[in-house]
Amino acid sequence: MIGERALDVRFAQEGSLVASSLQRIGDQRGASRRPGSARSDFIDLFRSQVGLSANLFHRIVRFQRVLNKVNARSTPDWGQLAVDFGYFDQSHLLRDFLAYSGFSPADYLERVRELEMQHLRMKFNHMPLSKQV
Repeated sequence: MIGERALDVRFAQEGSLVASSLQRIGDQRGASRRPGSARSDFIDLFRSQVGLSANLFHRIVRFQRVLNKVNARSTPDWGQLAVDFGYFDQSHLLRDFLAYSGFSPADYLERVRELEMQHLRMKFNHMPLSKQV
């Protein structure tokens, strides 16, 4: 997932605050900063070491988890997925789905099924770019 394990190893060796935040994101608890540290300092540190804000990184990881569940089910329950993965509501999940995949959930599922009918499978984190394979 977006090099999450590689980042974990790299920052665990450094013993950084970013490493603990990556662990918290991996555990679905969100990033955290050291008590007494300025929020802006944490944001700058995380961004400089990871290349993304902690919030954006968390949203991408959460979307990847949703995508895994979607790909594992024949008919996803979008409302339940939103609840399971901590979205405010189903519309926020759908907004992230469109933002990170470029597809509406219905279009994504249609394209995945078309690939399956052709006995083709997508690799993890790859998106079907067109209806023509």
